[in-house]
Amino acid sequence: MSRERDYVLGTHDEENARLLLQHRVWRPRALDAWRRAGFTVGQTLLDLGCGPGHAAVDLAEIVGPTGRVFAFVKQPRELLARVGGALKPGGVLVVHEYFDYRTWRLAPRSPEIEEFVRVVMESWRADGGEPDIGLDLPGWLDKLGFAVTSLRPIIDVVPPSNFVWQWPAGFIRVGLARLVELGHLTAERACAIADGLAAREAAPQTLMVTPALLEIIAVRR
Repeated sequence: MSRERDYVLGTHDEENARLLLQHRVWRPRALDAWRRAGFTVGQTLLDLGCGPGHAAVDLAEIVGPTGRVFAFVKQPRELLARVGGALKPGGVLVVHEYFDYRTWRLAPRSPEIEEFVRVVMESWRADGGEPDIGLDLPGWLDKLGFAVTSLRPIIDVVPPSNFVWQWPAGFIRVGLARLVELGHLTAERACAIADGLAAREAAPQTLMVTPALLEIIAVRR
């Protein structure tokens, strides 16, 4: 049970399937960031916050049989300190983290989706997390001995027909049941949010604005 409480959406089959879909949506951007960071054959790479390990498989293909991939998760600042201690000077860190989660909304605006986003953020903070952790990372990295070489905001605005839509929409569908289970939403409100999403998905003029994410590439000094 303690393992389930570590992650707001749980570790059931539906969530594992959603994470695979999320990986497929984000894979082109992750591969591009890794290429620009210089990840290549024979290196040793660490996958932090690896989930089911889909990205770790991609990293293993990059480094090949002479390389190595590791994975572990801790509190964010302490984790960065450990990474800084493990990397040699010149070692490269690539991070994708949210820095303004409230950009996630629909156009035209949907009160139901904005309620869902607000409740997700509250649930993460109640569990000790921070949905806008990307705001802290550049400063932490500088103090921990990294030079930030690249900062890129990532945000999409897409219609229901776009593949990217499936990533946040899937998060909503799986997340509603989990938030009800954890007591952050009533079943009635969850149904109202699900109905609101379905109605907007049926309207081709609807646009999804994704939560703002920050890509950071930093080099160990």
